[in-house]
Amino acid sequence: MAQLVAGDSRRFPDARAQRTKPGWVVLLDGPAERVAVRGVSRMAAPAGLVLETTPEDAYRSLVEATRIPAAARAAKALAVHARRHPVARFLCHHGLPLWHAGANPCRAESDPAGVTTIDLGQVRLMMAGLRGLEALARHATTGDGPADPARVAAALSWPILPAYLTRPVRAETARDGALVGERCRQIVATSVQVLQDSSRLRHDVEWVTAPQRLQPVTHAHSDLALYVHVFIERLLHLS
Repeated sequence: MAQLVAGDSRRFPDARAQRTKPGWVVLLDGPAERVAVRGVSRMAAPAGLVLETTPEDAYRSLVEATRIPAAARAAKALAVHARRHPVARFLCHHGLPLWHAGANPCRAESDPAGVTTIDLGQVRLMMAGLRGLEALARHATTGDGPADPARVAAALSWPILPAYLTRPVRAETARDGALVGERCRQIVATSVQVLQDSSRLRHDVEWVTAPQRLQPVTHAHSDLALYVHVFIERLLHLS
């Protein structure tokens, strides 16, 4: 099993929810706190604080916050999440992973004063899309035949895939009233690849000490990559 190593993870003790004209956001206000996550090594300098929570805890916290129906309560829960868990280098102003366009990171959303924000609607869309992909992967794993249009739409709801793939997939689903298993598996596998690249989750082999040996290492170069790592682990354990 690969050792998980994180970059410069940070949480924001002063994060707070704020209502704006477009909707609720969380302001990552005040100084960020450099943290290490339990069970995750660091590739940067030692953190000022080692959290008692794991990446799995952070993922579950984000699921719970984004499933609260009332927007005001959900935004406040998301602010609590940002105060407790790593959320640096998360989503860009498009609501996509920062490196969705390639090597150069896209800019994060910010308020007029330049404070980085996390948009509740965007995070809700991300988590809904991940749930949709997980459901589609489970469906394809169990071999229950073609996937119905609602299941396909849920898996494509977070627009991380290129149009050259999603356009024919939607057309085939509309034409046939379902999507065949091979296409479903393609959507899931390609989505995982895109998520790894756009969140900067890297898989390497490196020398480690005590004793000296080559070992697979997974590098999370952004905090979003920690969540992507947990999501992929969930897919790998589907039965």
